[in-house]
Amino acid sequence: MQDDKHFTIKVNVGISYIKGAANVKLELTEAERPRRAQYKGQGAVAGSSAAVIASFDLAPSGEGSKVNWQGEAQIFGPLAGAAGGLLEPLGKRQVQKLIDGLQKALA
Repeated sequence: MQDDKHFTIKVNVGISYIKGAANVKLELTEAERPRRAQYKGQGAVAGSSAAVIASFDLAPSGEGSKVNWQGEAQIFGPLAGAAGGLLEPLGKRQVQKLIDGLQKALA
């Protein structure tokens, strides 16, 4: 945590023979308490860069709340070309890991 809107996460990435750790710097870019939050960030892994957006919306549900998560990741550079069709499923898994980490941190 750098402050209440900026933090860095470390994500281990592996696609076939390409492996590495990505340090992703995130910023809380949208906060409509208590309904919505959005995080945007950038990082680097294996000589490439990544842009990430993760957000959630809260809605009343019975005696609790329903959380709707959305996420998007884009990879730029040599890693995008080398990974081919493996990149999309990996991206989905990494965004899910990001969301899981945010959920844990917010609990």
